[in-house]
Amino acid sequence: MTSAAFAIALAFGTTAAHADVATINQTGVDNNAFTSQIDNSGAIATTNQVGNGNRAGNQANGTGGIRQEDNTNVTAYIEQIGSNNLAALTQTDSRSTTGTVLQHGSGNDGAITQDDVRYSSATIHQDIDNNYARVRQDNSSYVNANVYQFGTSNSAMIEQIQRSESSVASVTQIGSQNRAGVLQANADMSSATVSQEGNNNSATAMQQYGRNLSASITQDGSHNNAITFQTGYNQEAIVRQDGSGNQAYVTQAGFNDYALVSQTGNSHLAYVNQIGTGYDRNVASVSQRNYGHQAYINQVGSGNRAGIQQR
Repeated sequence: MTSAAFAIALAFGTTAAHADVATINQTGVDNNAFTSQIDNSGAIATTNQVGNGNRAGNQANGTGGIRQEDNTNVTAYIEQIGSNNLAALTQTDSRSTTGTVLQHGSGNDGAITQDDVRYSSATIHQDIDNNYARVRQDNSSYVNANVYQFGTSNSAMIEQIQRSESSVASVTQIGSQNRAGVLQANADMSSATVSQEGNNNSATAMQQYGRNLSASITQDGSHNNAITFQTGYNQEAIVRQDGSGNQAYVTQAGFNDYALVSQTGNSHLAYVNQIGTGYDRNVASVSQRNYGHQAYINQVGSGNRAGIQQR
């Protein structure tokens, strides 16, 4: 039996009793696919692989390849075009979940793991070659995560762990060798967005133990680095970097902090630290242009205002 026929037999062998739908189409050599759907209703799993050496999962070692267990109204879709791509999808004890992995090119690696989740949705879209992406939604509810990679050797990871209710995370990478990470842990009604265009940019957004947290990092250029860390309530951090070699670090804790860091030019450095203690909002703004400026803002208390503009 060929690998394609074996994979199709596995897929339909585990799902036919529940009248669920599983479709696997493989064209090429040494493709591998595995689909398992257990005790669910309305589940649809589709795997399309075109090229050589593509893999979606392996039943023997329990790796992805669309594995849907005790869940309802779930949909999983994997498409691979190219050579030597690897994709994995796991949805466990879920409800109305949707997962999608699209890989166009060669040597791309994608994975989506949704554990004890509810109305969550995860999407990975990779174009060109050697991109790496991971989305993990652990014991979350109402969550959403998206990764879009267009280029080569980009790396993105999103983790929404424990109960991050109504939280949204998104990473978009255009270029090569960009790195992005988003961590949301026990962060309710929070959002984190990372957008990178260029090469060798690095961005990290961390949100944990809080509520109504918002982080946005936009990088256009090369060798920029941005990190935001938020804990507490009603925090908002915005970082915009346009140029090369810029660094921005924002830390927010407590209540009602707002930080805006805008860097245009090259080799700027900005630190913003905010600890809010009351209902009046702390506001910090940094704008840097041209070359080599440094800015430091530290706010503790309530109702503080700070602005730095360097040209």
